Amino acid sequence: MAAIMDFSSPVRAPKLPCKSMLKSPNVNPDFFGRSQVLTQLHEVLQPPECPLTYGNTNGLRSFVLCGFGGVGKTQIAIHYANSEAHQYDAIFWVQADGVDKLAKGFRDIAVELQLIEAAEASDPIIIRNIVMEWLSAPYKGSLPPHHNVPETAREYAKWLIIFDNADKPELLRDFWPASGNGSALVTSRDPLAKVYLHPACGLDLQPFMREEAAHFLARLSASNTESNADSESTLILSDRLGGFPLTLVHVAAIIRRKDLNMKDMLEHYDGRALHSEIYHFTDPSPHDKYTHTLSTVWELEDLSNLALHLLETIAFMDPDAIDESILKMRLEKYPSEEFGSYEDAITSLASASLIKRDMDRKQLTVHRVVQEGTRNRMSTQRFTLAFGHVVELLLNSWYHEPEEKFTHLKVLWDVANVVSPHATHIKSVYDRSGPNLDPEITFAFARLLQKNGC
Repeated sequence: MAAIMDFSSPVRAPKLPCKSMLKSPNVNPDFFGRSQVLTQLHEVLQPPECPLTYGNTNGLRSFVLCGFGGVGKTQIAIHYANSEAHQYDAIFWVQADGVDKLAKGFRDIAVELQLIEAAEASDPIIIRNIVMEWLSAPYKGSLPPHHNVPETAREYAKWLIIFDNADKPELLRDFWPASGNGSALVTSRDPLAKVYLHPACGLDLQPFMREEAAHFLARLSASNTESNADSESTLILSDRLGGFPLTLVHVAAIIRRKDLNMKDMLEHYDGRALHSEIYHFTDPSPHDKYTHTLSTVWELEDLSNLALHLLETIAFMDPDAIDESILKMRLEKYPSEEFGSYEDAITSLASASLIKRDMDRKQLTVHRVVQEGTRNRMSTQRFTLAFGHVVELLLNSWYHEPEEKFTHLKVLWDVANVVSPHATHIKSVYDRSGPNLDPEITFAFARLLQKNGC
């Protein structure tokens, strides 16, 4: 009897090396600092030095970079991918801020690896499964029909996949290579992504420290800071910018464009007009590596009405310890059916890393750059209205004795510990911005300052 012929086709050999999906083909010459973060990435994500075969891949190595928009997550991922490219046979960059973008990213992986022909890339589920299968067993050569090759005889590729802007980490559920044999780097505004994408390591990325921020600003603006005056002006300016990388980049570009020195820039920076310019700033230079503005990376327009109103309230309060009991009083101003629930609003702000929440203490903290950016996007009318609302809110948070008698009741000291820092902060905002208040709010503001001893 004639032998039965096997007409099945061998599995295609992937095209390796495959690094054409890198977001940037070159290391950014303006990249600065972050050496400790890059060291952590290297230690966690670095593949084994020996050739990978079945049994010695050590499973998936993963890391999550969290932080609010513009703090430098994507730039770090780009720098790591380029500087460590020699460690990997394949590097994939996938935009992860939507299911459609994730599906497109996996389609691009399948086409770039030549696991499928571009004309065949029609069913996103089949394509995803093909890519996930290769990521779990990333063979280098073609496989004969039915994969009749012992696992121990196969050599595996070393791959890195970057999921950028995974601000809703639950969307990665169907695309996460949990059984993979490579390295996964995720950037996300949601700090809970570090927990959701188990067993990933991760960190909450912080703005630059003071000296580092000043050095970065001087370098980008091509300023001569050799004199003590210039050096001090640079430190003061970087302090006011909170060490926030995207803002430092924009201010440096303004300095270059307007041919200012640090002292001149420092004098101009006190005005709200310049704050607004920074918030919406775009650099027309074709060589600029940073194309986002604060308005695009924070996406405040996508917040619910209540979340935006709460953020605008927080923008006038002391950033280091905001008692949630004060904010909940604000809800009385707005009908719940229009603005939604407090918990949903606070969760959306925390998920975007615009605030941090201490559940045990029932307190919030916010970065000063977020406060300033929020205030600067507001129209004069909205700024004045929000200022007045916060004054009323803080005033109503005080303990009120009948006939407003002066007293040394302990309850007043307890209230002062909570409210006074916010009264001091809103006074500093008033001193810098000086909104035109109507008589009623002026009187309430004066009472607040009196109670606070200002």
